[in-house]
Amino acid sequence: MTSSVVGGTVTLNNIEISWWKADNQGNFVAKFLMSEVKQLAETEDLEIPGENELTLVGSTTDGVEFFGTQTITVIDVQPSGTGGK
Repeated sequence: MTSSVVGGTVTLNNIEISWWKADNQGNFVAKFLMSEVKQLAETEDLEIPGENELTLVGSTTDGVEFFGTQTITVIDVQPSGTGGK
């Protein structure tokens, strides 16, 4: 049995997906708005800098729900220099 992801059902820590596609190998690629991901820091759902657990949730065309969780390290990089001025 083959299943496909229903793109509109996918969320990342309850953030709605912005767009999606299948890459040239048939893998599902999800895009979320960075501004919405950064807002997780304002609600203290994202620690900067720190270790954070992100969870991707969605469902397939067969109605099967799926999820994946990964711990990521978020760093706080301060720009240096004049920015090309």
